[in-house]
This record gives sequence, C-alpha cells and structure tokens, in this order.
Amino acid sequence: EGTREGGTKFLGVAAVGMSTPEELAAITKARVLMVGAGGIGCELLKTLVMTGFEDIQLIDLDTIETSNLNRQFLFRRHHVGMSKATVAREAALAMRPNAKIVAHHGNVKEERFGASFVRGFDVVLNGLDNMEARRHVNRLCLAAEVPLVESGTNGFLGQVTTHKRGESECFECQPKPAPKTYPVCTIRNTPDKPVHCVVWAKEMLFARLFGAANQQSELDEEEGAQGDADGNAAPEGQAQDASFFLRAESESALDYSRRIFARVYSADVRRLVAMEDLWKKAGRKAPTPMDEAAAAGEPPALGKNNAHSVLSTDESVGVFIASCMALADMRAEVGELAFDKEQDVMVDFVASAANLRMACFGIEQQSKFDIKGIAGNIVHAVATTNAVVSGLLTLEAIKIICGHHNKLKWTYVREFPSKAAGRTTIIMPTLPPPQRPGCFVCGGGQLQLTIDTTRTTLRTLLEAVVRKRMGFNDPSVQTNASVFYEPYDGLEDDEIAAYERNLATTLSKLPGGGVGDGEVLSVI
Repeated sequence: EGTREGGTKFLGVAAVGMSTPEELAAITKARVLMVGAGGIGCELLKTLVMTGFEDIQLIDLDTIETSNLNRQFLFRRHHVGMSKATVAREAALAMRPNAKIVAHHGNVKEERFGASFVRGFDVVLNGLDNMEARRHVNRLCLAAEVPLVESGTNGFLGQVTTHKRGESECFECQPKPAPKTYPVCTIRNTPDKPVHCVVWAKEMLFARLFGAANQQSELDEEEGAQGDADGNAAPEGQAQDASFFLRAESESALDYSRRIFARVYSADVRRLVAMEDLWKKAGRKAPTPMDEAAAAGEPPALGKNNAHSVLSTDESVGVFIASCMALADMRAEVGELAFDKEQDVMVDFVASAANLRMACFGIEQQSKFDIKGIAGNIVHAVATTNAVVSGLLTLEAIKIICGHHNKLKWTYVREFPSKAAGRTTIIMPTLPPPQRPGCFVCGGGQLQLTIDTTRTTLRTLLEAVVRKRMGFNDPSVQTNASVFYEPYDGLEDDEIAAYERNLATTLSKLPGGGVGDGEVLSVI
C-alpha cells in the first residue's frame, strides 16, 4: 500500500497478488476508459484510484439527483444538479491527487467518442444500466480492438464479464431478454395489474402531455384500430384528440392540470363504463369514474410524502395536480420532456397518475418507491452489490493490463451463498465462453427475418428491426446492387430526398427490383 499527503492510504497491486515492479508500473501507466459514473461507476472509480490506476477517463451523461445519494457515495446534497462525471472526478482526486482523471459530461454515443477515441485506451470498463448504450460500447470496443469488461447489478445479484475480440463472446453473442410488453388494449381499456397502470401513466399519459406536441406514441397509433380487449370498435368520442392535451397559451398550469384530471379520470372512464359488452361479456367489473371536484382543492407541496408509503386517493389527486403543474411549466420553458426515473417530479407524476388509474379499476395501489422500480424497469440498487462488482471489475482490468489473459473470468454474484470448490461463497467464477460464430455483431453471422415485403416499408424495417431490435445507431441498409439508406451526414439534398422516398416505400417496391424472398440485406 502507499500513502499520499495527509495520510490517506491507497492499496497497490500487492493487495491483489500482483506485486512485481513491472506490474505496478503497468497499472500506473495504463489508460482506462470508464463508461458510467452512477451506482457501479462511483464504486469503480474509487476502487481504481485506490488500487494504483492513475490515468482514467470517464463518460456519463447524467446529472446528480437527490435519489442517487443513498448509494452513489461520491456525491453529496450540494452536488444535486451537477454532472456526475465531473463531481466523481473531483471526489476521486481528493483520494489520489496525483491521478490524471478526465471527466466527459456527455453521451457515449456522440461522435467524439467513436472508435478512434476508444483506441487510445488499454481497457474499457462498463458500468451502464442502459441496454442500447451497452450494445454501442460493445461495438466500439470490437471496432477499436480494445478489451471490454462489462458489469451489471440487479438487487443482490451481479455479474462481471470480459470480452476480447476473436477470443471470447462479445456482449451481444447471446441474446438479452427483451423488456416485457403488454397488449395495448389491456393497458388502455382493461388494466388488472399495477404494471398496466404504470405503463399507461408513463408511456401514454406522460408522453402525450409533456412529449413532442405532434408526436403520437405507439399506444396512440393503435387507438383507432384496437377498440376493446375483445376486438370491438371504440365508441364515437373515445378516440383521444392529441390537441386536447396541449396547454392553451392563456391557460394557467393549475387550470390545465385540473382539465387533464377531469378528462382522464372522469370523462374517459365514463366512456369505458359505457362499453357494456367489455364488462358484461367478459365478466369484468366496470371501473369507477372519479368526481371532477376531487381536484378542486389547493395542490400540496411536492416532496413531503414518504416514498415507501401508499398514499390515499385524495393525496394522490393532490400530487397529480402539483406534479402536472410543475411539468407543464417545465415543458413551457425547456420544450418536450422525456421520462427520467431520476427526476423526482416525473416519478411523482407517474406514481400519482398510475395510482389514480388503479383506484378507478379497483387495483391495489402502490408506493412511489415500488412504482419507480416498475417505471424504470429496474430492481432497486444495493450499494454493497455495486461495491463487490466494482472490485471484480478492477481485478479483471488488472489481469488485462498485466497480460494475464489466460486468467480472465466471467464472475457472478449470487444472492445466497453456495458451496463451490469446497468453500461457501457468493462469488461464482467461470471461464469466458468462446466467440459464437453465428453472432451477427462479431462473428459475421446472418439473421433470418420473416416479413411481408409487400406491406412493410423500409422505415418500419429500419426503426423496428435494425435500430430497435438489432441495436444499430446510424445504419446503412443495402444489397449487392443497391444502397437503400445511409446516414444523412455529408449527403447532398437530392440524395437525402431519394432516401426519404425509399423510407416510405414498401420493401418489394424499392429501386433495383425491390427486396423479395431470399434476398440478403447488408446492415453496416
């Protein structure tokens, strides 16, 4: 171990059994890129500098929220609203002043963080909770031929995996579970679980009120065609005109919030009740509309309630009005909003909106804490798991830097101890699996897609399959004979116009004879 001025000690590589001067020098000189400065990232940065790493760059897009403070220990209350990457750097330098730490407040998908940037590092350590960003970092590391150490936690569970091009599986060699989806008609008309109401509040109501004024969500697009859960068409007047949900220029935030409350919890629920076949035929209990007068009182101050308590319906009405007012004013000031589970006022809105929906449909209401977990599609983080995983990340980084590639491991943290190799442990290491030849990301494999080329447009293929399911950021789509689409950067106006026409064209009618059965499309 070593000591800096002031007496604070830091661990050297001797602590992990790699104590040769050559290895110590390698760790000191190693260039490390950290992606993510949240729960895992805070622990990881501390562990790296206390182990002897001195040349570190970190990337994180987020700013610090009050809800981060219970587990992201590098941050304090006066840091709220500041860049996570910047504050984490300052905290780490207080532990290791001679370290060279560069903080980037930005999105890892920005052009400045491309493959040429990543090539300047010896190892990349990922501490992200966003699947799309993790896929992007995986592809950057493959392109730059830089080893990647991936990590994740889920409550008491955790894992650390190592990925080297051509030697082991990449992050995408094995398919990752897709987020669970729910039928649109169930969410809109017949919810019977808390999650249905949370999805409605977040994906439908929040997006409609505070998202782009002219943008309709997937739920809206289904509205006219879906009808009720049994396929009946919606009665006249049920289809919701998105313009109704826009705030008028002269309308106060309070009047707007009360108008929205009256629409979605009174008028819309009464229309659902009128769809008698939906309830009698299926043997369901019809929902109960709320009284518009419930929103007549003065809205309370936000942030006063216990997040672990289940509010009464009256309390939820108050939080709904207050949070809707705050978000309406925020939208007027900064433009369209996107739900962020770290923005407390957004969680207040979704939690209260979902609970009021549950009250209408006779579903047991939930605490704000539980609804945040559902809305963020997360299991709430455990600081100890983050600490264990950061230590495992650092161990794998040391092996890579010191050339001990034959000792790399994939390691899993279990919730309950089990016996392995004659001892009881929660740490379960295993050898990294070899590269999968059929992987379309690192193995040159192909995906087979069954699709109606006479009805599917290139835009649908690009958005629903190439971007959403395959995780491409700025793809080109082409055959051996034709280029159907490529990113617009640097293109002439006539080229952009041609690609726009292609996007609206069905696959079978694309230039050059279209795309038919057995055609091979290249996505780059």
